[in-house]
Amino acid sequence: MEANIAVAMKGVRKRLDTFEIGTIDLQLEEGFVYAVVGPNGAGKSTLFSMLMNGLKPDQGQVQMFGMDYEQDDVMIKRRIAYASNRQMWEEAELSTVKDLVDFESLWYPNWDSNQFTNLVKKFGIDRNAKLLKMSTGERQRLSIAVALAKNTDLLIMDEATNGLDFMTSKIIVDQIGKFMDNDGRTVVFATHILDEIKRLADYIILQENGVIKGIFEKDELLSTTKAYWIERLPEQGEQTPGVIRVDLTGRVTGPVRIITSQVQATESELIRQQIPIISVESLELDEILSFYMENN
Repeated sequence: MEANIAVAMKGVRKRLDTFEIGTIDLQLEEGFVYAVVGPNGAGKSTLFSMLMNGLKPDQGQVQMFGMDYEQDDVMIKRRIAYASNRQMWEEAELSTVKDLVDFESLWYPNWDSNQFTNLVKKFGIDRNAKLLKMSTGERQRLSIAVALAKNTDLLIMDEATNGLDFMTSKIIVDQIGKFMDNDGRTVVFATHILDEIKRLADYIILQENGVIKGIFEKDELLSTTKAYWIERLPEQGEQTPGVIRVDLTGRVTGPVRIITSQVQATESELIRQQIPIISVESLELDEILSFYMENN
């Protein structure tokens, strides 16, 4: 059976002043959590804005759930919830939290008032608070509570948890886990917080300089990317099958540390060359991601 596609971008390009996104070709299946990872200025927020139809691509096509914004804008947006640390509610002339709830609940048929009430209580948000007087952290927490209460098919979060305290982040991670308990739901989120990526993501999307550098299944990435200490450098050096880095640690001869993304291919080559393996190390996710950023 053909997989249902939540997000499809084909041949997408977008220029903003001197910065350009693309060309992006991307298909995200329903039912998974995707973490978009990259340095500041990689183009993540621009990417998300195109997914929400806030920005239109200069070239290419963006489809959500197999639909185009041009024909199905309202239908698509009712299936998507968006949370960010840069919400602009005042542009919709909303003054208080109550105004915001009244407005959002009208647009989203699956709005869950009980869930929203529970979340704002956990987050310590006053339902009568004025939006303009809320702190940045309060606005972030409110943005996430509103997004989760919409009970949509797709949740997009653009660095929505950055700067929040540990306990709040834990509540949010737990709530996203519950959100995904419903079949067919999809999450796409950008974050610099590695723990969130490790706990939530099924797939990691690497983005840099406006380009998607790769999509990787997280558990496979962790299991197939290893560091090997070996007795000598292989004949092909960094061209050894699977090897993405060689660290001579300042020595010409003696033990060498190599990083491989294909454990079986590298081990087979080491056996063929009769190079003894001294030890094998698992790597932290941040180290793995840095290698892939450099080598893709």
